[in-house]
Amino acid sequence: MVAGGEITVVLVDDHDILREALKNSLQAGSNIKVIAEARNSAECWEALSRHTPDVVVLDLSLPGRGGGDVLLGLKQRYPEIKVLVLSAHQEDEYAIKLIRLGATGYLHKSTSLDGLIAGIEKVNEGELVVSDDLMRMMTKQAFGESATALHEALSVREHEVMLMLARSRSVTGISKELNLSVKTISTYRKRILDKLDLASNEEIASYARLNNLLQEDH
Repeated sequence: MVAGGEITVVLVDDHDILREALKNSLQAGSNIKVIAEARNSAECWEALSRHTPDVVVLDLSLPGRGGGDVLLGLKQRYPEIKVLVLSAHQEDEYAIKLIRLGATGYLHKSTSLDGLIAGIEKVNEGELVVSDDLMRMMTKQAFGESATALHEALSVREHEVMLMLARSRSVTGISKELNLSVKTISTYRKRILDKLDLASNEEIASYARLNNLLQEDH
């Protein structure tokens, strides 16, 4: 923290309007100060070369190297910085994977402003910030009530691509949305098929349904 008890934050989100609105809202009437912003991983590393925040608020869906890769890099390069992930993804094994990778908190983008401010404050104090539902899932896994599933071997990006394939998205469409080449997405698809021991997109969709991975985001 800087003098005066402020919590310093770097915002990482590729939507300029949303990021600006979030910055203004966070700084209005709270002890949070946004000291830098970034739209992608490159800008994130540039910001962190000039600033050392208490907390990085990280959007999971970034172009190029996604939020999962940024999280890994953050914990390797700056292990003292707390990371609060903001995501439109449902809270399932995907979220648990990010917590295991070092995120101090995981909040859905539908979280209220007050909830986000409280989350930043708790993360800054080293508290784990997750929803009640996610905490119950983590507790079940900790006590062995949930068998390890094949998809837990997927990387964060592979998991993201798997869900998009399961929702009948084409490789070309996914490449455009994630700002990655068709060849890269095809490589992810092959890894997913290999790790899940599947043979087609249809089987990926069936696997996702059987494992309750396609619940609507909320």
